[in-house]
Amino acid sequence: DKSNPIPIYGVPSNEKYLHKLRTIDGERIRFRRIGSTEHVNIIKPIDEYEIFNSVGDTIAKLYLSPYHWKTSKKAPLGFKIVE
Repeated sequence: DKSNPIPIYGVPSNEKYLHKLRTIDGERIRFRRIGSTEHVNIIKPIDEYEIFNSVGDTIAKLYLSPYHWKTSKKAPLGFKIVE
């Protein structure tokens, strides 16, 4: 949800984070940056990504906030992180 974006350390880390993301079943995802958006309670821009499964179906929209001191190690609901 854009009111609670995923904290990321720097814009280049957006894609690093997304490359580690898998569906809960371990399936690789694909993603496309839609653009930036805003939320009344968040000062800096929020990056919006469309997330696709392996056959190209949209499965989620994720919101990342690349203006934090560290990147989250948590996965959104329905996903997991692989190292």
